[in-house]
Amino acid sequence: TTHALANFSVAAVSAHVFLHLRDIGLDPIKASTVIPIFAAIGFSFQLFGGLLGDRFEKRFLIASFMFIQSAAMVILALSETYLMALAFAVTWGIGFGGRTPIMHAMRAEYFGARSFGTILGLSSFMMSISMIVAPVTIGYVFDVQGTYRWSFLVVAAACLIGSILI
Repeated sequence: TTHALANFSVAAVSAHVFLHLRDIGLDPIKASTVIPIFAAIGFSFQLFGGLLGDRFEKRFLIASFMFIQSAAMVILALSETYLMALAFAVTWGIGFGGRTPIMHAMRAEYFGARSFGTILGLSSFMMSISMIVAPVTIGYVFDVQGTYRWSFLVVAAACLIGSILI
């Protein structure tokens, strides 16, 4: 459930970040630079998160990185400038990147290598539902409201709830 709550934000970013950045007035070149920035930072923090996950309590780390991911969604929702978009990219890369390897390691730790595939498959079902529902819902809300702000804030709240539940 917590991973599904976090993945609402992943789906929102994947499907709508460029559209949102264009909607707030960024030109296509600047808007398109945000994605590789958060991808590069996310990759770096996957390595860092994995190292941390081997040394410290995984639930605390996941909760912390999910909180950062939630904060990134708030920054994105309130973004009105390129500088704010860059702040989102850095924060998102840290939160999403750091959380990802630790979540998988925690599954293996809790359920063992023998059951890892089954557990990952079952949890992937819930994650897939959030990844399907979020982009369509956010797109619909944008069509009705003319802004991504409220959808992104709701998604941030879902990620924050996941952070607390973990």
